[in-house]
Amino acid sequence: MGILRPYLVLFGMSFFKKLQNLRLEGEEKPEVNPEDDQFEGADTADHQDWLDAGVSKPRPYRPAAGADPAGSDDSGRGPRTVRPSFRQEKESNAEFNKALEEILWVIKESVTVRTVSLFWLNRNRKQFILESCVTDSPVFTREERLEFNEDSFLQAVADSRKPVSRNRIPGSEVMSRLPYYFQPEKINAFLGVPVFFGEEICAVLSADSLRPDAFTADELTLFNRLARLVSHLVYIYSLKDDLEFTSRYTSGNGQFQETLKTTRSPQEVVEALAEFIQGTFEFTWFAFAAFDREGDLTVQKSVSRSETPYIPEGTAVSVDHSLAGAVMRSLKPMVLKSTGAALEGRYRFNPSEELTGNNSLVAVPVYSSKTCYGAMILEHEIKGWYTASHLQALEQTGFLTGLILENLFREELSDTQKVYDDATGVFDRRFFFDRVSAELSRAVRVGFELCLVVFEIDRFKEHEERYGLLVADMAGTHLARLLKLNLRQYDYLGRLDRNRFAALMVHSDATNAFLISEKIRESVASSPIRFERLELPVTISIGISRLNKAKATADNLLDTAMAALQRARETGGNNVKTN
Repeated sequence: MGILRPYLVLFGMSFFKKLQNLRLEGEEKPEVNPEDDQFEGADTADHQDWLDAGVSKPRPYRPAAGADPAGSDDSGRGPRTVRPSFRQEKESNAEFNKALEEILWVIKESVTVRTVSLFWLNRNRKQFILESCVTDSPVFTREERLEFNEDSFLQAVADSRKPVSRNRIPGSEVMSRLPYYFQPEKINAFLGVPVFFGEEICAVLSADSLRPDAFTADELTLFNRLARLVSHLVYIYSLKDDLEFTSRYTSGNGQFQETLKTTRSPQEVVEALAEFIQGTFEFTWFAFAAFDREGDLTVQKSVSRSETPYIPEGTAVSVDHSLAGAVMRSLKPMVLKSTGAALEGRYRFNPSEELTGNNSLVAVPVYSSKTCYGAMILEHEIKGWYTASHLQALEQTGFLTGLILENLFREELSDTQKVYDDATGVFDRRFFFDRVSAELSRAVRVGFELCLVVFEIDRFKEHEERYGLLVADMAGTHLARLLKLNLRQYDYLGRLDRNRFAALMVHSDATNAFLISEKIRESVASSPIRFERLELPVTISIGISRLNKAKATADNLLDTAMAALQRARETGGNNVKTN
């Protein structure tokens, strides 16, 4: 702000110095039309000389002490700055507001006005949003947002994209023409000019006055120049916002990567992605579409930051006729400054979606080097919101997420094809229970006995904390070796956990299973683990369950064995229990 203040002062000095013989060529002039009361402060003829010659009449920078009381504050409080006090602002926004207030005060101190203000334009919500205001009026609106009104002068500026000036406003029209007053005011004149950001109107800079002929060509020139200055400030601080965003993204991306390392399922990845997007990017709506386990493309995450809901989660997405499908097929992002015209004949997700609005949109594929897994879509209600910095960051996020999903699916595929446990050589849990289910069906059909026996190393956690992971893993390998030595060749042996194994003893009743299990318990107890100079005795607890033909399922067999194992633990371990 300290940098901007000297420029604003110099701007004011140079402007008023040039007012002596300022030419209006190149400036937009409001049309002179006696029928619509435009510039009819005294009479149109009174202004015709300076409209033709382009020579303005200078006035002092600050109103003189004896100025017309019609331009003074009859509330007795003096002019004040009005802006929404509840708005959460970033540092760059606060700096912009300070600069904007200086501009508004330049107008207030150089022109006899009642109120000077800047309203942002939001066409999607059909609202004007107050950014800042300097006013003498005690009845200026307490609302941040004003609804569009066809009769208002603000609406006329927004629709015409040109300055609008009115003098001698009838008292009966003030409330409808100037909706930012909540009670009648004795306003006689209005001047408003559009503020552009690129090709779009982003705001309206306006002022009104108690004087019926307050606004002449001088004021129009001043307002046009200050509106251009505001446009430049918007552009400058949008660049600063980009820098702040880049810093925020860099910081959040590191945490996002750490979070992804701990994810164990695609759903966890989606939740982590949504959390990162919400903490890093500014959007009004966000959705992530991906293939589910049935191979259907659906919306798996949907977030709305407005009162208007977005696409529901679980909604089917058309691969061929949607933006999400298009970016997935091409592996290229898509940016729309405005969805109003750009979406003609196309859909965000599917033809039945009930989404409207003229928003800025960015769609980015989530893919790895080999496969596309889905697409992210972000929308903002302000047109042209997303910049090259946003797009680059989203592309990096999409690729990183795709790599994590690829690793998870690869691990899942590896697990489904896996038969043996790498450390011990026995069956892994999934394949082991496949065999249990198959043997149960055969046992019920043929009519033979079988038992499921679960073996668990006692005090495994204690060994791990005291001697380390290596010794604890050696205990598991040691138990697996003794189990393979003592079980029959046609029994099935699988690893359930780091400290737990299971054996399916086919053609064996509970008594035979108990005898074999007791032999194994004694063998383990008499065979300590030897590691360097360490000799660690190890014991096991064993639970046995036998086939119940009325509940012949793998889950029931395991639950029964685990209940028996729990009783073995509760009696001190190193024993065998049958259920």
